[in-house]
Amino acid sequence: MDNTDLTPTHLVLDPEMVARLRRYRPRNLSTTQHTLYLESMCDVVLAAGPRNYVEARNWLSVLAAFVSEVATPVTGTLDDVLTDAEISRWIGLSALKGRSRHTLKTRRGVLVRLVGARRGAMTSVTRTVPERRRAGTIVGAELATLLEGCNADSLSARRGALAHLLAGVPVGTRRARFHESASGLLVVAPSQSYPVPPSAIDLASVEGTLLIEEDWIALKDVARALGLSISAVTALRSARAAALGDVSLTLAQRLTRYHLTEDGCTTALRAMDAPDDTEVLIEWAILRDGTVSGECTDQPLGAPSPTPRPRGAKEAGHQVTRKTSRAAAKRLAAERLAQSEARAEGTQPIADYLATYVPDECDATWDQIAPTVRATVGVCEFQSVETARKHAVALNAYLRWRAQNGQSTDVASALIYGPIDEFFARGLSDLSERSRRDYRSRLRALAERANASVGAPPALRLGHNQVNAGYDATEERLIRRAALHQSKPEVRRRLCAVVGFCAGAGLSSEELCALRRRDVTIHDDGTIEIRVPGKRPRRTVVRRTYERHVTIALEGLADDEGVLPTLKSSSPITAMLKAAYLHGAVPAIDTRRLRTTWIGWLMDQRIPLALAVEASGLRSSRTFWDILSRRSASSDLGELREGGAK
Repeated sequence: MDNTDLTPTHLVLDPEMVARLRRYRPRNLSTTQHTLYLESMCDVVLAAGPRNYVEARNWLSVLAAFVSEVATPVTGTLDDVLTDAEISRWIGLSALKGRSRHTLKTRRGVLVRLVGARRGAMTSVTRTVPERRRAGTIVGAELATLLEGCNADSLSARRGALAHLLAGVPVGTRRARFHESASGLLVVAPSQSYPVPPSAIDLASVEGTLLIEEDWIALKDVARALGLSISAVTALRSARAAALGDVSLTLAQRLTRYHLTEDGCTTALRAMDAPDDTEVLIEWAILRDGTVSGECTDQPLGAPSPTPRPRGAKEAGHQVTRKTSRAAAKRLAAERLAQSEARAEGTQPIADYLATYVPDECDATWDQIAPTVRATVGVCEFQSVETARKHAVALNAYLRWRAQNGQSTDVASALIYGPIDEFFARGLSDLSERSRRDYRSRLRALAERANASVGAPPALRLGHNQVNAGYDATEERLIRRAALHQSKPEVRRRLCAVVGFCAGAGLSSEELCALRRRDVTIHDDGTIEIRVPGKRPRRTVVRRTYERHVTIALEGLADDEGVLPTLKSSSPITAMLKAAYLHGAVPAIDTRRLRTTWIGWLMDQRIPLALAVEASGLRSSRTFWDILSRRSASSDLGELREGGAK
C-alpha cells in the first residue's frame, strides 16, 4: 500500500520518525501477521498524525496488541479487522482479564482515532469539493430562513421542521401526532409529549396530522436546497437551542417543560454566542429588578438608615420581627422537617412510572424480565422519569436479546462490560451507530449503579458535590432584616456586605474576600455594577432588593480598600458571623446557601441561558439542575419570581 495515499496532504511528518517507525517490529505479532498487516498498520498510525516517535510507537503497540488477538490467519486486510464491532469486543475481553479502567479507556481512544484516520484517508482520495456545508447548530437567521423554506415547500416539510428541528422529536419516532393544546402545539408520541417552542412557522396547518418518516426526508431536501446538510444530531441540538431561547418562560420552566437534560443544555450553550456588551446592558433590568413582561417584581426596602433602629420600630412599612417564642420555633422546625421529607419523596413518581412501565413488545419474554427491569432501574435513583424511561428501554432490549439467545438475565451475570459489549456488537444491527452507543452507555451506567456482584464493573465517581440548598422566601427576609439591624456599625456593614453581595449578586466567599471598592460602580440610575474578580471574572449587577445592603457595605471605603478586612487569625466572614447577633428565628448564614438562593431566583426570570451562565460565573448547566432537583414538584414558582419582597 502506498503511504502517500494514506497520509493527509496537510500533515507534515518527520522523515526520521517515519523511518524509525517502519523499522519497529512489535513482538506480539506472529510471522504471518507481520507479513499481512505491519505495513498497513504503520500507514494507519502515520495517517493519524502522531506528534513524535514515542507517540507513534505507542499507538502502533496498541494496534499490534489488538491485531494479535483479533486477526485470524484467513483474514484478508486490515480493514476486515479494524472495525468498531471488533474494537468493542476486544475491549470487553480485556475488561474480563482485569485490565484497569485507565488502560481500557486509553486503548479504546487510540483505536477509535486510528479508525477515524483510516476512514478519512480512504475517502480523501476520491472525495470531491463539497457542494454544501455541514451544519452544526442551526440558530438565529439561519433557522428562520430554513423555517420559511419549509413553510413554503409542503405540509410534510412543515411537520418535519416542527417535530425534529423545534420540538426535538428523535428521528424514527412512530405514531406521533400534532395536537394544539392550551399551552401551545405539542407532538404527542406514545411515550412522551414534545412541546414546540414559539416560531414564525404556520402552526394551524399541522393540527391533528400524523408525523411520518417522509417528513424528515422533506426537511433534509429543503435544507439541501438552501446549502445545508443536517443530521439527526444537528436537529436535536437545534431543538435544544430553540427551547432555551424561548424567553416567554422562565429558565426553570424551560428546563422542565422541554425535557432538557444537563448535557443537552451544556452542548447547546457551547453553540450559542456569548452576549455582547449591548445585550448585557439591555438585560441588566432583569438581573436588577426581576423584570417580567415589563413589570418590576423586585422592590427596594427603602432609603438607607444612618443609625440602627431600636427593636419594635417600623422600617419601610414593615414591623421588625420580634424574638420567636419557643412554641413558634418548634412549629417552624416541624414545617421545615415536613418540607425536607416532601423533597426526599421526589423520586416517588419514578417508582410509580416503573411499576406501570410496559414496552411496545409485551409478550411472554417481557413477563420473564419485567421484575428485573423495574427493580434494576428503580435502585439507580434517577432524577427524572424520562431518564428512567430511556434506561428501562435499553435494559429491556438487552435482557430480551439475552433471553432469546438462551443466556442468563440475572443482574450479576448480565450487567458486566463484556456481555454488554457483545450486545453492542451483535444485538443492535438494526440501529444507527449513535443509537447503539447510547444503548451501550446506558447499560454501562446501570451496571455501575445496580450490579453489586464480585464481577461487577467498578463504579466511576467524578467527585461532583451537589450545591447547598438555598433559603426560602421567609428565611431570606429574616436574614436581610438581621443584617440591617445589627447594633454595632462595623458588624452591620460587614454583615450587609456578605448578605448583599452573596444573595444579591451571587458572589462566592472567595470572590467577596477579593472584592475591592473600585470593583463596584454605582450608576446614576441607581444600578450597582460589580466587576467580579477571581477565577471566574465577569460583570453582574445587584438585585434591587439588596441595593441598600450593598450601599451600607460600601460606606466610608477607599477605592483600593477591600469590602471585607484582611485578618490573619481566621476568615473575615467567619469572624464577622461570630461577632454578629442573630436571634433564634434567623437561620444560620452560609455564603454558599446565599449564592444558591440568588441562582434560584435567577432561574425564575425570563432570562437567556447564556446570560444566566455568564452572570453567575458557571461553566455548565449542572448547578441549575442540582437546584431544580431540590424543588418540590408542587412549588409555586411565582413566589420566587416576586423576589421575596413583600
